[in-house]
Amino acid sequence: HGELSRARKHVIVTADASVKLIDFGAARFSSRPRNVTSIVRYLTSREVMPLLEGKLGSLGLDLDLLREYARTLSEESYRRVLSSLRVI
Repeated sequence: HGELSRARKHVIVTADASVKLIDFGAARFSSRPRNVTSIVRYLTSREVMPLLEGKLGSLGLDLDLLREYARTLSEESYRRVLSSLRVI
């Protein structure tokens, strides 16, 4: 998804803390995708983090996990980021 750098316009967080991505056709393939780091930055922003923590408790994201994912783009590091956010 190409618009996650402006996630406020493309992400809906419901009352039960479910996250919905709205795609307006900007998706594309990239050899260096940045959508994971973009959405994590959004979810951990001052605007969104208090809402998520109110529903899910403290998220305890380790920024080193995110850096590792950005460096390696491996499935394993991706799953560790998702796990730290309690997505999986």
